[in-house]
Amino acid sequence: RLAAIGADALLVPVFSERASVHDRITGSVGSLARTLAGMRRLQAQGVALEVEVPLLSPRLQQPEALVDLLARIARPARVRFLASRVLQPTALAPPRWDRIADGLAAALRRCRQLEIGVRLSTADEVPL
Repeated sequence: RLAAIGADALLVPVFSERASVHDRITGSVGSLARTLAGMRRLQAQGVALEVEVPLLSPRLQQPEALVDLLARIARPARVRFLASRVLQPTALAPPRWDRIADGLAAALRRCRQLEIGVRLSTADEVPL
């Protein structure tokens, strides 16, 4: 329906490459599968996709694996990584940078290899 009403781009939040984590955060079993299927359908209709990835603890998310999953399912035009602590429950707040910097760097390299654009911003609390 979004493509039919003229949407040409959509921002989609994805929390983890692991369904158990993504689904728990969204509060809906099967949420990751539905999100990915919807992304694939939208892309088939010509809707550009940007994926928003809040950076989480390495025990909840591997950013490089998440990029690989996105590339296999519905290669987004761009991925936006953010680390905002604003309005985040403590369990979802990003950990210290020394715990997630290597994972983010690997994800950025993977995006470059796959020719997926990346949006980073100090407004998203990602230190440049």
